[in-house]
Amino acid sequence: MKIYFMRRRGEALVLSSINPEMFSSETPERVVIKAAGPLSEMEALSARREIRRLFSVAFCRWRQEKSYIPRFLLSSALFLFLYLFFSVVIPDPIPMLDEIVFAFLGGAALFIILSRLDERSAFVKAKMAELDEEIENASVTVTDEMMAIEEYYESLYSYSLMETASMVAHHTLPPFTHSDIPWLQDFTASLFSHLKSADSGIERTLRRIERDGGSRKTVSFLLRQVSSGSLDILDLSLYISLSSAVFNR
Repeated sequence: MKIYFMRRRGEALVLSSINPEMFSSETPERVVIKAAGPLSEMEALSARREIRRLFSVAFCRWRQEKSYIPRFLLSSALFLFLYLFFSVVIPDPIPMLDEIVFAFLGGAALFIILSRLDERSAFVKAKMAELDEEIENASVTVTDEMMAIEEYYESLYSYSLMETASMVAHHTLPPFTHSDIPWLQDFTASLFSHLKSADSGIERTLRRIERDGGSRKTVSFLLRQVSSGSLDILDLSLYISLSSAVFNR
């Protein structure tokens, strides 16, 4: 499992495109952190904390998806039982309405309870302990490729916010010239996951840039997104440039 530690002004970025299928394996994947240079003690602690958060979110999502059908079937069975029970045993002047409401509440409550119990199951605790051990034993690999990405990102600071937004909208960002990086596509996918976690509407933003690029409205839209705090224009610029490099190689 590759983790990318990218230094930038302010807080560093810790990225990973976690494949949920890794949680199905009995043998956990070895965690390797790619960085432009050795991590300081504080950076290592920060990286491991963020990796643990990324793994926890991905694992909980994977576990919820795996157990969704059993939970749904059990909740549906309880819904039918409660509906029939209230229909036959407790007659009321408003047919069906009360029965449906009580049955739905019962089924929904069971669905939530089963989800909470699953989160506290022995399997989940054992798997999280296993992942924690791998994170603690993570190794750091220093690569020139990460240095190239960091240098490109640093170069973006030389532009004003207006200039950057205009380059994004007009598709005139400086090209990223190291398209031969073997894991560039995985890094780009990891960066997109980061963008999406910060802004659920990032895909609409990208489609708008592609569709209406060059218009003043698009530039104004990007500036509003930045002002609202939902968009990091430099992260977006890096993603667009890397995506172009991946596509054109």
